[in-house]
Order: sequence, then structure tokens, then C-alpha cells
Amino acid sequence: MAGSIACGVRTIAETAGAVFLLLADQPLISAEYLQQMINEWDESTESIVCSEFGGACGPPVIFPAKYFTELVQLKGDQGARFLLETHAECVVRLPCENAAIDIDVPTDLAKLNS
Repeated sequence: MAGSIACGVRTIAETAGAVFLLLADQPLISAEYLQQMINEWDESTESIVCSEFGGACGPPVIFPAKYFTELVQLKGDQGARFLLETHAECVVRLPCENAAIDIDVPTDLAKLNS
């Protein structure tokens, strides 16, 4: 996961003001929710905007460019959650219980469809 994040951030680092990290296995995240996140970030472009679910904070998440250096230094299967904890004072949390639902195995999909 860290390699994918780092590769993407390196690709946009020279031109982007932020990176929006989304996971492909969160099928219940709506376009309206993503727009709400963008609107929140527009209000505070120096803040990290993340999704809050089940008491946790995670993706989807928007990281301003000032965090790009730290994002490209992530290693292994580590995601960006470490940065959310490290910079907790700069994090804006938006409630999104749908972010807790992800599809990792076929049985997850079956549960979602039932």
C-alpha cells in the first residue's frame, strides 16, 4: 500500500495542492460524500480531511501538499493512518459509517448484497 501511495504522490508532487486517497474496495462511498470532503478541504486547505467510522479515522482522506514528503516515505504495507495519528491536531474528521464497509473477500461482497 505504501508503495502505491508514494508512487502516486511522487507523480503529482510538482503540480498538486493535495492528494485525495480513495480505496477501490469501499463501494458505499458516495459522490456526495466525496464532494462534502472536498468542500471541507476548500475551507481549510492546510488541514487533513479524513473519514471517521467506528471511532477510527481513515480513507477516503485528503492530504495537503505539505504532507507529500512524509507520504512518499511510507514503507511496506503501511498506509497513511500513521500520519493521521502523528498530525491529529491538523485532522478534520467527517463522519462516514459507509467507509467502514470494504470488500476484501467474496464473502464480504455476498454480505453486502444480502
